[in-house]
Amino acid sequence: MKLADLRLVAGDLRRALGVRTPADVVRVALSGAGDAKFDSQLGIQTGGLAASRGGLGHYRGVRVAPFAALLESLAPDKTAGFVDLGCGKGRALIVAARYGFENLTGVEIAAAYLEQARQNCEIAGRGLPRARFTLKLGDAAGFEPRADDGVFFSYDCLPEETIRAIAAKLQRSFDAHPRPLHWIYHNNLVRRAPAAAELVRWRTVRHEIQGNYFFVSSIFPRG
Repeated sequence: MKLADLRLVAGDLRRALGVRTPADVVRVALSGAGDAKFDSQLGIQTGGLAASRGGLGHYRGVRVAPFAALLESLAPDKTAGFVDLGCGKGRALIVAARYGFENLTGVEIAAAYLEQARQNCEIAGRGLPRARFTLKLGDAAGFEPRADDGVFFSYDCLPEETIRAIAAKLQRSFDAHPRPLHWIYHNNLVRRAPAAAELVRWRTVRHEIQGNYFFVSSIFPRG
């Protein structure tokens, strides 16, 4: 591991120990034990650390097993669109495609990550013939939800103003096209979901899976 990577790990550890217990930190670390095998079996590269991401901090993919378990537990409609806002190298998109989503969109601000995500999705997609991946370069706050998008995912690198902007857009999208909507926000260093003021009509539940925190905000049409 490079010195820069070691510094990133050390910084992560200091922040984590400021919020979580040492046992929690160990559980989260162990929950990613199968991530390298996931990449190896599919012939992709979604792991690793990177120190620069368009000024938004370093990259780390969602841990595969906890995220897959969350999707199985939530059982969202597989015919709805799945959108990863800040998709990095495409790991969450591929996990979602293996769950059964067919229409998947990734938005990423860093061109190098987006190109890696494109390659990873192309390779993984060979074994998922029904999955259609769309990768877009841009700020997550600029993405406009479509009427058939139903599940959104965000990791914890997004700044607060971007999170608020996404929340406001999701609310407007629901008002214009009422349908079940879910926003999965993943952050192991906070105990409350963000953007509560913009999501007053939504129900938010924190799911803890192998030490990983997933905040799922959902809204459904009346009746």
